[in-house]
Amino acid sequence: MSENNSSNPWKEISVSNPVAVVDQDFLRDHNRNSKGERYVSEEDLPEPFIGSANASILILMGSPGEVSDTARNNPLLNKNILFNLKNPWHKESFPFYPLKDEFSQLNHGKWWNRVFNVFATDLSKDEGLKEYALEGISNTFFNLELYGYHSKITHQKFLDLPSSKFNIRLIEKAMAENKIILIPRARRNWFRLVDGLSDYPFCYFVASNRGIEINKHTLSPLAYKKVHSEVVSSILRIKTYANKK
Repeated sequence: MSENNSSNPWKEISVSNPVAVVDQDFLRDHNRNSKGERYVSEEDLPEPFIGSANASILILMGSPGEVSDTARNNPLLNKNILFNLKNPWHKESFPFYPLKDEFSQLNHGKWWNRVFNVFATDLSKDEGLKEYALEGISNTFFNLELYGYHSKITHQKFLDLPSSKFNIRLIEKAMAENKIILIPRARRNWFRLVDGLSDYPFCYFVASNRGIEINKHTLSPLAYKKVHSEVVSSILRIKTYANKK
């Protein structure tokens, strides 16, 4: 896939119009007879992915779940979500925006900080890594969902949502580049959707019985060694750049 963004279905969305054009009929038909937990949000900004597609490690999840921090009431979060969706290959600092300090007290930030808390704490035990631990994590991980719209439950029929094809192509590109792929959720669905993923040698499962966490307790020793190495390399690059300023 080219990085010219031409196939990105999220390029034209906005706060007032958060549904991708290719998905509008699909969502309208579903929501016509769906209320409560079956309703899929057409009002809130979707989050089909978080972070930069340049990252070296992908995390494949199920769906973004319910809206915990309504973007319409949080302009700064809103701005970060939109920028990320419209520029998946961006190289801004802290591309994994829920880890930014300004979002740490939002439910959004709290959830993702829990995912990486143990890992970040372990990294911070090394004084040489401590200052840039979260930024290194932010630069290393790219989260993708089966589909991007918020809902209380995951809907199997939304696996065929037109916009989801973009995520599949991002994963296929990552596989062609031998990137690490972690799967905490929806393993069978991802294997069905992405050709060759079930046999991909750099795909690792994440133990997630008590919620999702990425650390030495939820990854195999081999997977953790690879993940740790990628994040440390990212931190060292950040430090080198910072020291040149």
